[in-house]
Amino acid sequence: MSGLGFRAHRDSVGNVLGTVGDESGEREIALVGHMDTVPGIVPVRRKDGLLYGRGAVDAKGPLAAFVLAASRVAPRLNGTRVVVIGTVDEEGRGTGARYLARRMPAPYCSIIGEPSGWEGVTLGYKGMLSVDYWVTQPSGHTAGPQSAPAERAVDLWNRLRS
Repeated sequence: MSGLGFRAHRDSVGNVLGTVGDESGEREIALVGHMDTVPGIVPVRRKDGLLYGRGAVDAKGPLAAFVLAASRVAPRLNGTRVVVIGTVDEEGRGTGARYLARRMPAPYCSIIGEPSGWEGVTLGYKGMLSVDYWVTQPSGHTAGPQSAPAERAVDLWNRLRS
């Protein structure tokens, strides 16, 4: 980003932020993508100018498009600055996004670059819920009156969904 005229830096959790446009402008547009990759056993390799392996796609395309688009419109951004943000740990606990949400003022608008297919724009996701579920109860038989731990887990899931 620095090579394209951005004022770029890495924050204390590893997010990369690059700003272009009117530094004193009242409006800020945030273009956000993530840089991390789900761990896996697919080896990363280059062949015939192409990159293969974990992390070769996902949000890398939208993030690159944000950088190039913002650099090209920067000279025409009177009163507006654009910050392109590459966050860390999107595939885990969202460390990068959570850090920014606590420390960064809310932008005028934000676009999240998460691919969902070439034929449309995704306006929202259902989200993700991570749960550690533990049940401790006296042992019993499945034919007895007591609910089994698996049945209690299904009840919990149904309550969460509703």
